[in-house]
Amino acid sequence: MKADDKNRPRFEQAGSHAFEPWEGHVMNGYWAVPADVLEDPAELAEWSQHAIQIAGNPGRKSRGSGGTKNKQVKRKSKR
Repeated sequence: MKADDKNRPRFEQAGSHAFEPWEGHVMNGYWAVPADVLEDPAELAEWSQHAIQIAGNPGRKSRGSGGTKNKQVKRKSKR
């Protein structure tokens, strides 16, 4: 789940840790969801709402775009 400075302490208090999809590869900004949260649909929905807000925050820089999202590609004309 996406985490920031506001909800990271909640993950820590629940005994969670940074998300590591495989050993040695920590996903910065993502934390593992505690098992008890996964087992409670209402609590999972509550935790998810903040993560969704973080992910959708337009003020955050997105990785991998390379700044080419709005650039036009010049094409050679066939004349």
